Amino acid sequence: GHAGEATAPNITVPPFNYVDASAALATKSNPLPNIAVMSGVTASSVPNYSTPAVAMTGPIEADMDPFTPPCRTAIAKFCPDVEPGRNRVFHCLVTHGRAPLPRASLNVPSVSEMQAEGLEEECRDAVDAYRMEMAMHPLTMNFALRNLCAADARRLCSQHLPGPEGTRGGNELALKTCLIDRKAKVATQCLHTLLSIQIAGAQDLRLEPVTYAACQKNIATFCNSTRPGRMRLRHCLYRARAKLDQGCQDALFNSEARRADDVRLNPAVQRACSGDIPKLCPGVEPGQGRILACLEVNRQSASMSSECAREIFQFQKIHVADFRLDARISHHCRRDISSLCSPPDTLFDFGFLEFSEKLGSKDGLVLQCLKLKQLELKSHACSREVHRLVRTTVDSLKLSAPLRNACQPDARRLCRSADDEEDEDEDEDEDEDDEEEDGKDDKDDEEDEDSDDEAGDAHDGNMFTHGQHDALMCLHHKRRNVSDACKAELFKQEIIKSQDVDYNPALRESCASEIQELCKGQPHDGSVISCLERHVADGGASVTSKCKYAVISFAAEMSQDFRLIPAMRQECQADISRLCGNLTAFGPGTGRVTFGGRVIHCLRQKREIVRAPKCRAAVDLTSRLAAQNIRTDRRAVLACRNDLRKFCPNIRAGDGRAWECLSKREGELTLMCSVLVREHQRIAASSVNYDGAVRSQCSAEIASFCGDVAPGNAAVLECLRTHVTEPGFGPACKTVTIARIASGLANWRLDHRMHQACKADAASRCGHVGGNLADDTSGETVACLVDSHLDVSDTCQTQLARSLRNALLLHATPHAQSTLTRACEADMAAFCPQVRAGRELSRCLEEHRTKLLDRRCQTIVDLAGSAQQASIDTLDALRKGISELPTMQARLQDISEVVRTATPGTYDKLLHAVEKNRSLVSSAIAMILVIVAFAFFALIVWACRNITSRTKGYTTFVPKDG
Repeated sequence: GHAGEATAPNITVPPFNYVDASAALATKSNPLPNIAVMSGVTASSVPNYSTPAVAMTGPIEADMDPFTPPCRTAIAKFCPDVEPGRNRVFHCLVTHGRAPLPRASLNVPSVSEMQAEGLEEECRDAVDAYRMEMAMHPLTMNFALRNLCAADARRLCSQHLPGPEGTRGGNELALKTCLIDRKAKVATQCLHTLLSIQIAGAQDLRLEPVTYAACQKNIATFCNSTRPGRMRLRHCLYRARAKLDQGCQDALFNSEARRADDVRLNPAVQRACSGDIPKLCPGVEPGQGRILACLEVNRQSASMSSECAREIFQFQKIHVADFRLDARISHHCRRDISSLCSPPDTLFDFGFLEFSEKLGSKDGLVLQCLKLKQLELKSHACSREVHRLVRTTVDSLKLSAPLRNACQPDARRLCRSADDEEDEDEDEDEDEDDEEEDGKDDKDDEEDEDSDDEAGDAHDGNMFTHGQHDALMCLHHKRRNVSDACKAELFKQEIIKSQDVDYNPALRESCASEIQELCKGQPHDGSVISCLERHVADGGASVTSKCKYAVISFAAEMSQDFRLIPAMRQECQADISRLCGNLTAFGPGTGRVTFGGRVIHCLRQKREIVRAPKCRAAVDLTSRLAAQNIRTDRRAVLACRNDLRKFCPNIRAGDGRAWECLSKREGELTLMCSVLVREHQRIAASSVNYDGAVRSQCSAEIASFCGDVAPGNAAVLECLRTHVTEPGFGPACKTVTIARIASGLANWRLDHRMHQACKADAASRCGHVGGNLADDTSGETVACLVDSHLDVSDTCQTQLARSLRNALLLHATPHAQSTLTRACEADMAAFCPQVRAGRELSRCLEEHRTKLLDRRCQTIVDLAGSAQQASIDTLDALRKGISELPTMQARLQDISEVVRTATPGTYDKLLHAVEKNRSLVSSAIAMILVIVAFAFFALIVWACRNITSRTKGYTTFVPKDG
């Protein structure tokens, strides 16, 4: 398979006389110091692999000696007509009697893929020794490399070519390393030769002289009984990686990094996936990590064989330790890594100066940085590769180096299983397997290969199964009992998962049809998740119950911290600092990682003064979800857990049912739960969007009667009230609508319109009532406003009148009686004994207004009556027309004429307003004159200063330098 006879120009190399057998044997076992990769390796620092099979001289004629005793019989038998030279005898011995192993259509020749079968043990040792000699001197003994890579060597690596007098050793290895590092730029024939060299080194560590030299002492210490070949030495060193010296670790890392871009350089993966590659990755060209990335994406596919899946998992487990071991990340993300993930950006304190900074290992921090900052990446290619990385690793404990380092002890302590026991014993089992393999007869090569495959499959094989996913879920469920380091890493993992629906298999699978039909084309920035949440918050009519449950479960997990909601993390920083800084200034608290929903709760309470539009939209969405299902309100779940078990054990969550149940038992709830229920009631009173019960029970009525009414300011609820008696209004909606009106009558803060219109008047005129005007269920605040109705604002008076009309309409309705109408009970009994409620009661009281015994009841009737409503409208019209009258005297006369036709209460009101207007108008005129005079004076001063400034070449607003 080697093109050793090609006609490409040779690189001039001086002749070299190889040592004979006796000299080689004398130096074969000499120990040499370890070295690190890329540290200027020379022939004197690398073990001498000279072999007695070498007896010919000169680079052109280099070959195994056909008359050497170990292989004389085999050469005579298998290669009698082969002319020595250019390694022809060597290739004959290596390739005879067996065809190359299948390469899954990756047609790259490799001597290492062929085994020297039928040879005696001494001859096989001689062939191995000659192969190691070739690896040590690639320029003088590998004719394919010398001939096919000559032009590329002169173009790309001229600094490593021999000088006029020539040298050997260090220059040759440096030249080979240089070409391998630049193989993306070499010609195809040279590329195939370099790949062949790398494949041989991957199979047998001894064929990577630099790595082998750096790890020689460690091999003698930890792998002395391990037989070379089939990646055994690599696996042995990897198992002992924590005990290796730094030079060996560096050498192994560089070796892995150079092999990370091609499946052909990972023999275990290629062998296990030879049947899967054509099926799962058809048409994907090898190189640049393309096939490996394809296999990673399909690792959990039902079409992939279990053997291939295990090897891919093992490959990923090694390569998640450093971004340089992922060829595609390393290539596409250089600029983003430089700008976003340079220290100290990889510390991820999220506003905490000390917490995350001190926890966990630094392994894999750059990859973790890219995952956490995926929404900030500038390069589309980098974002695509990070998306692939997260999607293929997010469900496993051992496919994130920081997570694995921090949580593995907790997983073994809290989530121990038979799989974990196997995982602890796997190193011992593999060592036993190696010892058994060494003791087998060499004639059983095929059985030996099967044993190697089984050993490789057993290595961390349990981690591919659901065991690792289950371990991660177990840690999440028991996170109260894990270490602080593990808590921090689990939280970061949740942040990563929150960024895309693709990172949440359960959500993605449960909502597959909804994603295609309702959220198609949404970008990978959390928008798909937000889209699903919006449809669920709107009632979920177009969402299946399976998808709705998955969305609610996901939202419940994310509700523990604002940083788990991408829109809040990206858009709400300024508002959080301004409105909720007291919660975030010092972090979540000792021993905590999340804020427990406190920051989200703070934003909901202050949603009306949130400034950033996208932040306001995110807060609105979380509020709507919480109204639908109490599980998505972390604060309520924690505070009301026991109350729900006690009072609502059989209530099915969803459609606001849990909130309704708790509201009915408000007086019996624990203190904190009661507070949160009242807060929910106040938020729900502002809009039906935040009232799950109204949205679920009145969806048809809202569409029929209030379709053109925009939500907010309780407008839809008021619309439902005005249509509650009309035909087509369902009984369920009627019940919940009356219940909401009754709640507003019982507690004025639950009447959103009245509270917004009258809170300033209540604070100024009724501040002594009800403490600090908290939830007043006694009605004293509203009674105070009724007594001060002549002094309150017009908007407050309008809403007060509406509330009083509702109180009279619902006076006889069970559970809807208002304390507002208690003042009229005696008059009702005296003048309207047969009328209990409704418009008839209002008319009856209005007809007997002059006879009513209670003065407050007279005021209530005046405010609530239809004549009073007309007079209020007249008052508004009069005030609007005041500005059109020529003089104040004329205004007063016209007002008096109209007012005399109104009710007495209105007449008193208007006289009071006129007296206030007289002084207000005089004050306003004086203020306007002062403002005009000041503005004129300021204009003159500014003009003078501006003229002076321009003579100096600048103005106050435009500096000289522009």
